[in-house]
Amino acid sequence: MGAINRRKTPVEKAIKLFNERRRNYLQKVDASRLLLPENQDLTLAEFKAMDLTDPLWNDNHFYHAWAPWALDPNVRKGIKSVLFLDRVEEEVELLTQELDRSITWHVNTIAHSDQLLPRLTWKQKNPSIQTTNSPIS
Repeated sequence: MGAINRRKTPVEKAIKLFNERRRNYLQKVDASRLLLPENQDLTLAEFKAMDLTDPLWNDNHFYHAWAPWALDPNVRKGIKSVLFLDRVEEEVELLTQELDRSITWHVNTIAHSDQLLPRLTWKQKNPSIQTTNSPIS
């Protein structure tokens, strides 16, 4: 809301332009719809209080879109669900890759430990012998 308050003048100008264009459109298409409460002029206070699910943001009446994806809330929820499922599948793929890298790291660490263990036991049995190229000197 702070952004709206800082830009109050341009927002009010856009609301005024919206009101004029809606009024002109409805006069040409169906003047009786101008009397409906949802077609009264929008104010800045109403705009600030407006939710994103408000029918204002659904501009299908301007484009005469009657397709189910444009109007039916169940179809819209289905589309969102499919997109969410795609994101879940992508996340599972990323987690699978991370698990693969973790397992590879663990196997390499165990292999390295298996190589060091005989050296450590040999070093314990032969403490008087100095090695120069051993990483465990």
